[in-house]
Amino acid sequence: MKYINQQQTQHINLKKQRGITMVELLIGISVIAIIAVLILTYASGLWSDVKVKQTKDAVSTMSSKLVGIYAATTPGSAGRYDGISTADAFDLVPSNLIRGTGTNRAIITPWTSTISTSEITVAPYNSNIQFGITLTDIPAKACRDIGADYLGGYADEVLVGTEKVTKVSELTAKCNGNDNGNGTLVLVFS
Repeated sequence: MKYINQQQTQHINLKKQRGITMVELLIGISVIAIIAVLILTYASGLWSDVKVKQTKDAVSTMSSKLVGIYAATTPGSAGRYDGISTADAFDLVPSNLIRGTGTNRAIITPWTSTISTSEITVAPYNSNIQFGITLTDIPAKACRDIGADYLGGYADEVLVGTEKVTKVSELTAKCNGNDNGNGTLVLVFS
């Protein structure tokens, strides 16, 4: 009798057990997919912020050190940037922003992996009494974020392409104005 009761109990337990339905499975997969999209979107935004910060840090280092180098190495003509070039900045930026060797070296932006022409260049500006650090072909959001930091007086001038901007609203409009969504930002220092 005991044996029969055990079999009946096992049979009843098996009847109570059931697998998940297709609907439950699809709901579970959908929830996982939504969470994955949210995480990837958040991570993408963080990665973009890291690239902007890395570029700001490079520009800040280049600008302050180039001012110091030219003030110290050109007696009697401090504030003159005759002959300043990108080559003067190679040792001032992290090595991961340098591409190429010898005369083919260039300072790249963190967006170079997706935008092959995105570089940072340094050149004299305004009759050599200033110099410009140019960020070519950077995403519009980065153009706005980086430019806005330098509008407050740290840079003498901020230009998008060849047009001078003085307000964040102008910067936003001009950075968004390119066909490919990328812009050229020029930061002028003395």
